[in-house]
Amino acid sequence: AWELNLPLPENYEFVWLGSHAMSCAAFRIFLQRCNVNTEWSGYINGVKRYELNYNLLVNNLYSYNILEIGEYRTFTNKSKELKFFSLFVKNKRILITYKEPIKVIRTLLNMYIARTKPKKDVDGLDRNFDKIVNICERLGEQEVINRFDVESTKIQVFIQESLLSYFKNCDTYFLDMDNINPNLCFNTMEKLATEFNFDKPKKDDLKFYLEKKALATTSLLYILPIKINYKGLKIILNARQLDLNSKDDTRIFFKQDIIIDGHELFVSVDKTENIRNLDEIRLYLRDLIFAVEEKISKEKKFNEIDVLNFLSENKDVRIKLKEILDFNLKTLKERKIPFIKDWKYYQQFESMCLDMKSKNF
Repeated sequence: AWELNLPLPENYEFVWLGSHAMSCAAFRIFLQRCNVNTEWSGYINGVKRYELNYNLLVNNLYSYNILEIGEYRTFTNKSKELKFFSLFVKNKRILITYKEPIKVIRTLLNMYIARTKPKKDVDGLDRNFDKIVNICERLGEQEVINRFDVESTKIQVFIQESLLSYFKNCDTYFLDMDNINPNLCFNTMEKLATEFNFDKPKKDDLKFYLEKKALATTSLLYILPIKINYKGLKIILNARQLDLNSKDDTRIFFKQDIIIDGHELFVSVDKTENIRNLDEIRLYLRDLIFAVEEKISKEKKFNEIDVLNFLSENKDVRIKLKEILDFNLKTLKERKIPFIKDWKYYQQFESMCLDMKSKNF
């Protein structure tokens, strides 16, 4: 089909344009919860991405399908990029997602976590929690700053304007991703369901939308799952986001949900009928969870003010970022999309750039 320049099948409802470090993983989960059929494609371009989209459509003829373009590197092979976008149906709606740029950079900086020790299964109820939990660490502030490559954000982060150029005459809906934060997410999905005619989120499913879904900026991604071998039992402590299929045996041990840093954890046991020493296991799991929680709570993350301070002190990065954002937010400004005025930190960045320019710094 690719070699024959065949357009993609038409059985999709809209195209979602997104990018890296702006909660797309969480948004995809929420869409799928509303029976929207979409698939993460990773950083693949050209024929491979076409093939993924083509197969999704021909294998799901009667589903509510959408095509997602996120985690995409623009400008890597212009001829294949032009061909890829030429094969979309031209009358489909576009949902394009943005996030306040300073928050995006905050997320990028907070992703720098390194594994320091291999993760191993726990034999017995081993109370050396330091060995179990302290197997990764955040890179130091200066090392993170040294690694930050503002130029790369132009091709894989702040790419909305480049993507929009291929859908100029399409009906476009602009979404600020702050609206899928836990306190707003359910209402946002209801509005989108009405706007795009997919299944609305269920009221009895509200708890699902109140939980954080993305783990990229937390050490939980490296610590979990914790697998414990104890007297013939396999006990696993994991985050629900990392395992959507295993059975949840948390209530055997605890009356309340396990929430760390806004993420739901759960306990799974392979043979619940063989559980002995229930109180002993419960006490161990309680202390293990506390050790994980303590590890997470002590970690220092970048916040938006840190990002602004970093940009104020680094002229070259600041000027380059201003150039990138001026291009990427062009359509938002031209169409006077209102949410850009609510981006407090971006407005501070704009003021900073004006002030620094007047002072020649």
